[in-house]
Amino acid sequence: MESNPFKPTAGAVPTHLIGRRAVLDEVAESFDNGPGAPARLALFTGARGIGKTVMLSEVEALAQKRGWVTVAETSTPGLADRLAASLDEARTQLTQTRPRFRRIRSVTLPTVLGTGGGGIELENPASPTASPSRDYRSSANRILDAIEPTGAGLLITIDEVHRKAREDMREVATSYQHLVREGRNVALVMAGLPSAISDLLNDAILTFLRRATPFHLGPLDLSDVHAFLDRTIEDSGRTITPEALSAATDATAGYPFMVQLVGYHIWQRADHGRITDEAAAAGIAVAIERL
Repeated sequence: MESNPFKPTAGAVPTHLIGRRAVLDEVAESFDNGPGAPARLALFTGARGIGKTVMLSEVEALAQKRGWVTVAETSTPGLADRLAASLDEARTQLTQTRPRFRRIRSVTLPTVLGTGGGGIELENPASPTASPSRDYRSSANRILDAIEPTGAGLLITIDEVHRKAREDMREVATSYQHLVREGRNVALVMAGLPSAISDLLNDAILTFLRRATPFHLGPLDLSDVHAFLDRTIEDSGRTITPEALSAATDATAGYPFMVQLVGYHIWQRADHGRITDEAAAAGIAVAIERL
């Protein structure tokens, strides 16, 4: 049996992304334009369910296509320590998957040729399990040292930016500014509710959030929603009447979470693979109640 293609749950990536391509193109452009490009420091804001976490996932995919290392975190206490640990782990994995060569430190020749006494001393590579003094900035620099020669970069994404992690955000902010000043190939993309972001903007350190490229995510255009619902239902092997499709589209009000919620419930009520007007009405009623 075909599974329901709609995913009305937090952070789930939809089958097709709609209405956000221009934003992603701007971020991709900044990735390609090198350190200091504006959208390398970006901030997604908007209401709950508007698609902020989905956008972070899409940005991560853009970076990964370019061979970058990506680390995703949520802004809760301990953020900086978790980022440092993740970066160190990623560096360890990179080290372990690459051929490990030993460099010649010195060569000692015998005093008289053929009388012995010569030798080669090899330098042992650093153990990948060694644990240097850990802090976020140092960990970021270590992994950048490892990946920048290949042309790769580092993307950090932070979801649910909130004042509860103020001290950690200060460390992340100051470290990021140092990394940019040093010309490191790094990007930082965050997401949060407008009210939560507002709480942080008056912090003397976190005013750097005001310099982030802002992307306020609003409702989707209903024509895009209409096309998305139609395409997703058709791709799943079901059909929908024109009237049911119009009713479902209007019921979403362009709200991305509601698009998934309405789509899920009308799809579930299809009659022999066809979503009738009655099935759509029943599904819409359940979706509104759930919302």
